[in-house]
Amino acid sequence: MEKPDVHTIVRYVLLQVPGFAAAVIAACLLLRYTGLPAWSVWLGLVLWVMKDILLFFWVWPSYRVPGAGNDAMVGRTGFVVNWKGIEGTVKINGILWRAAVRGDEKTLSPGAGIRVYDREGLTLFVHPEQE
Repeated sequence: MEKPDVHTIVRYVLLQVPGFAAAVIAACLLLRYTGLPAWSVWLGLVLWVMKDILLFFWVWPSYRVPGAGNDAMVGRTGFVVNWKGIEGTVKINGILWRAAVRGDEKTLSPGAGIRVYDREGLTLFVHPEQE
């Protein structure tokens, strides 16, 4: 089972700070302008933080930092949509990607199966999938 790395955790926490700040401001306003007891406002803040902690375990894959040792595209398979020379378009899991081959790899033809072995930016480097 895959686990989140430090970059993912830090990114998630930093992106939760504005929401928590808004919750603290709302709590202060509730304390000042309503007759709510202080314990209920504090309980609300604690529940807010617990919600963020629990949601992390469900949504953390979407917070992964690309290129930080968690490139999920390497090893994926798909097929060629169109190809010209050493680059073209491939489809992997229903999504179109720009792709290329390196060195003296064979040119690919539409419909051919491919496997991703590297990525630079949004370009996938592929080779023909073994039958």
